[in-house]
Amino acid sequence: MGGVQGTLKLAMASERGEERCVPRKPYRPFPEHVHPPGDGGLILQLKALPSALARKEIPENSFWWMDAQFLPYNDAELAVTSTAYSPHLQNAWAAVKGVPRGRILLFDTSYVPVRGINLSGTESSMYPKVHPHPLGEAVGYTGTGEVRVDSLMHEKLFSQPRDLYDRVQRFCAISGNGTHIAVLSQTLGFIYLEIFLMNSGFNYQRPMLCHKLSPGFLASRNHNDHVECKWSPDSSHLAISSSHGKLFLVNKATTTNVCDVFPDFLGGQLSTAGSYDFDPRVRFSVMAVGSSEGMLTIVQIDAVEKGKAVLEEIDTDSVIDCVCYNHDGIRLAVSFRTFEVKIYETEGLSELQHIDMSELCSHQVSLFQGQQFPTVNRLNFSYDGRFLATSSCDGFVRVWSTPRMLTLQEWCRKAVLQHIPIIKVRKCDLPRKIKSFLLSEFF
Repeated sequence: MGGVQGTLKLAMASERGEERCVPRKPYRPFPEHVHPPGDGGLILQLKALPSALARKEIPENSFWWMDAQFLPYNDAELAVTSTAYSPHLQNAWAAVKGVPRGRILLFDTSYVPVRGINLSGTESSMYPKVHPHPLGEAVGYTGTGEVRVDSLMHEKLFSQPRDLYDRVQRFCAISGNGTHIAVLSQTLGFIYLEIFLMNSGFNYQRPMLCHKLSPGFLASRNHNDHVECKWSPDSSHLAISSSHGKLFLVNKATTTNVCDVFPDFLGGQLSTAGSYDFDPRVRFSVMAVGSSEGMLTIVQIDAVEKGKAVLEEIDTDSVIDCVCYNHDGIRLAVSFRTFEVKIYETEGLSELQHIDMSELCSHQVSLFQGQQFPTVNRLNFSYDGRFLATSSCDGFVRVWSTPRMLTLQEWCRKAVLQHIPIIKVRKCDLPRKIKSFLLSEFF
């Protein structure tokens, strides 16, 4: 299968899970000298699926489900995936015929114009989501009939096809320690959780019925719902969510439900399946969540008393689509159904920046605002926290500058990481406190 794949598979197999997985290459900063900021902080605007790959004229009333992620420790490259849909409230969404579904592209922003590489063979029959492996050299995704992890050199590293029960795989997530991949699958109206060891392909545990972990966690009969899962920062827990407003936390070791965040712990419902994130500074117990009532809440899951569980809370007066922490946990980006994005300080939830995309997405505003669809599907901060990638239903990925002033120590960290492979920093004979700062490790 080639030397690159063998070397990468060996690196993946060598991960033991005791610590966070990091790349074998130095850090690449965003090339801000190539792309200076424009009006409103907008730096870059990219079509998620270039016209050359679309193969046909795409209807203007299409709804794009998209995702764009900076690669780990690589702010110069974005992994992007997208599918154009004809959305329905009461029926399953139909992908626009003749247009590639869930194709993954790798955009290198260090060039003008930006260069895009098509990862051949990538396709998704579900709402597409790209999951960069923490090594930074591979991506995971839910393909057509299998969950896959492919290297950026177009080689298959891991594949888990449908089982004998023909469960449809709907979502996957790669753990931060690089050893496990969680898969949500469906048969009839039941959602299953499976966890696989990527270096062997074996089940970590037998498939678990989500409605037995959290009563009522079932798929809709019209097949237009959305489910997601996300690993905690220490890879010990999984959060599982649904567009029906449920969110619960599972302990990987015991495969037990730790907490039903929505509706039991906080009351109400989760706004969308993607409107939550873990605080990267804490092992698993602190999350930011957006409720269907527009409340943005930072909650401590393991609080002894429910009255002390809410750490911060504000009323946003809008429908929340997506919530995302930056890598050091001091900023929180939140997108809204109104095609707006706001960035908050996590301490006190004071607003730092307001991004209004309604003029850029004016056609989609007239079509979809007020509907039950997330208009800004995904948010993702660059490693240094100074740039934010947004993925919206108009089919464009946009990169924005954010109000982040780095300290002298943080500038020095960036300089060090640009010249030394990240994995070698971990092996350096340095005091633990210095290494933890260089690697942004909080526990």
